[in-house]
Amino acid sequence: MKVQNINHIIERVYPLLEADAFSQNKQLLFQPRETTDVLLDSQEITQLILNLCRNGLEAMQDHGALFIRTYSREDHVELSIEDERQGLNSNR
Repeated sequence: MKVQNINHIIERVYPLLEADAFSQNKQLLFQPRETTDVLLDSQEITQLILNLCRNGLEAMQDHGALFIRTYSREDHVELSIEDERQGLNSNR
């Protein structure tokens, strides 16, 4: 564990994730905000990001988009990985 910036970790793994998304006919978007450095294990965070993004991509339909966002909130950093949430919509 050492003090690092999560945005730098995501930037290192992003090309791999972007290639995964492209091969599945999907889009990956990284929308970082300025974040403070935090104490973390870069290997564990990298694996977590890979797993969450790959699971999200697998669950989406073609042409979907997966968003990776980072935020600083008071005394911590937040990581958000979410899809477009275009679920079923029934109009009757």
